[in-house]
Amino acid sequence: QAVVNLELIRSEENIIKFGGTSIAWDFVIFDEAHHLRNPETFSYAIASFMCERSKAAVFLTATPLQTGLIDIVHLMQALGVDVAADPRLLEEQIRWDMQLNDLIKTIKQRMPGWQAALPGVLKALENSGGRGRPGWMAFKELVENSDANDPRQRTNLIHAARDIQVLSPYMARTLRGDV
Repeated sequence: QAVVNLELIRSEENIIKFGGTSIAWDFVIFDEAHHLRNPETFSYAIASFMCERSKAAVFLTATPLQTGLIDIVHLMQALGVDVAADPRLLEEQIRWDMQLNDLIKTIKQRMPGWQAALPGVLKALENSGGRGRPGWMAFKELVENSDANDPRQRTNLIHAARDIQVLSPYMARTLRGDV
């Protein structure tokens, strides 16, 4: 077990040393992972190398990801996850996820008239790509059959919405309000 500052090992010399060994890890954690988004850096190189040689890896950041799509793709690639076979498709899926975030916001805030607007929001999501999204039909049925005024059901709806987002198998997002 070791806790190592990435700054100490991210030199070209250390990358070469690590590359010449058979060292492997059970589990690696990279904090402040948003600093790993640039594939031209030694930090990215060492993170990619360590992720390749580990059974499991986690990237942590408390910094909101206000990065471009390519930065997210690079972070996923460092983890060994290929989410961008077609970057345009990924961009469309993430754009749809942003619309789904609007639905989550609507359910959370419950502004006057929100329930009357819900069927229209669901229809718009379905027509803009939801129909082909894995888990969409179950999610839509859950929304239609839940009482979002009930705190427990509202929480279930929010979690179900996050579960059908394209990066949900790889990314967990915990908001202050959720804690």
